[in-house]
Amino acid sequence: MREPALLTLVDPEAAQQAIQAGVGSTVISQWAASGYAFCRPVGLDGYVKTIADGRYRYTGNQFTGMEVNLGRTAVLVDGGVHLLVSERKGMTIDPALYRSVAWSRARRAS
Repeated sequence: MREPALLTLVDPEAAQQAIQAGVGSTVISQWAASGYAFCRPVGLDGYVKTIADGRYRYTGNQFTGMEVNLGRTAVLVDGGVHLLVSERKGMTIDPALYRSVAWSRARRAS
């Protein structure tokens, strides 16, 4: 069985576009991470699976209990790739990130 891959990308404009489109909408775009000299555009033809507020709390061995705020986020799905686009940078080393945007629970961003 193949498992999905969740990748992260900081791109406030992409997050806004996906949020405006809404859960279940198809988004076709070419995005690049803003402000990074070594990033190339990412092409995606997928649908908006999840919209979230980007907040979660570390539960792993490092930084336990620390709150992270990536700003408004959206998960876009294209085949087995789940691309989390967020408004802000943040460390994405904790499994709590994955649980906060679990594809089975779409939440509305405020």
